[in-house]
Amino acid sequence: MTDQAPDLTADKVASVETNYRWDRRSEPVHPTPAEVAKHLPANFRVGDVQSWRIIVRGKDAEGATLEDVIATLAKAGITAKEVEREGIEAVYQFRTGKDAGSGSFLSPPGNAALSYSIYGYHSSGRGKPRTNRSSGPDTIMSIESLAEDEGGYYPKASVERAKRIIAAAHAEMSELWVRSVYRYFNHSYSPDGIDRNVSNAVFWKPGDEDEYKCSCRKVFDTQQALIGHIAGKRKTLSFDPEFAAKMHHRETPAKPQPPEHHLGYLCVKRYFPNATPRLDLIADPGRGSGPCDKCGEQVQYEARHDAWCVVKVQPWSWNPDCPKGGHHERAMHAPKEGQ
Repeated sequence: MTDQAPDLTADKVASVETNYRWDRRSEPVHPTPAEVAKHLPANFRVGDVQSWRIIVRGKDAEGATLEDVIATLAKAGITAKEVEREGIEAVYQFRTGKDAGSGSFLSPPGNAALSYSIYGYHSSGRGKPRTNRSSGPDTIMSIESLAEDEGGYYPKASVERAKRIIAAAHAEMSELWVRSVYRYFNHSYSPDGIDRNVSNAVFWKPGDEDEYKCSCRKVFDTQQALIGHIAGKRKTLSFDPEFAAKMHHRETPAKPQPPEHHLGYLCVKRYFPNATPRLDLIADPGRGSGPCDKCGEQVQYEARHDAWCVVKVQPWSWNPDCPKGGHHERAMHAPKEGQ
């Protein structure tokens, strides 16, 4: 059995408007993503979700085209409209070169995001925009953002080109990169093993179950100190009691989280589906940025070179070469005295 070739075509996309209004933001929002999803055929799914709209995306199939989906949702009292993709009024340039990518250290070595940046230009009318203007591009983003096409409005040809470039790249799950990812997400867990949004993360480390912690992440030695903190903050924010209660309340004592929910593991798994949780790095991801063990220069991990680098700005540069020879080095743990 051979692996199925990746689908590199752009989705058909529709937008479902919800009843969300800022002045009524405390009221329930309808329809919910679950209510939309139950009316979708197998070849369509719920995509990006915002409070005011829900994206539906997929590929047309016999008997289940985007037009069919919109009609089915309408019968259920849900209004959906096809998202119109940008035309000649938008141009997306694929720029590449050494150190040119818009990707971060969370992109593995060899990933296309580390060598490509997307420059977007838009015209105020319906004509083609100028790309040589002194003001520069309207937007600069990663090639992954273009390929993911969350809103469904980027030009079809540009989305498909981005997907082809990403599919042709050869990413590497290097040890240095894996360590840096686990270190960045230290003590951070997904609430359900699926949601990778750090804003929704559950934070836990051994000993947390005995702490007096406020939802603003401040920790206190006694219950009385925590109660006083919450009362003071809620008084300050009394103009919006709902917001005050959300920002400042005692968190339920944390419980140990499953390693499969660790955000470091989920990030690695996004690129390497066969990866398994690294219990050693969950317990101790090691040192991050700091002095090179050989020359003492300040270094940080950079996936562009899969190495510890001296980073400079204006212009940006990432230099892995150590003046003491070879590449900069920074052991996982500080060397013991005398070593």
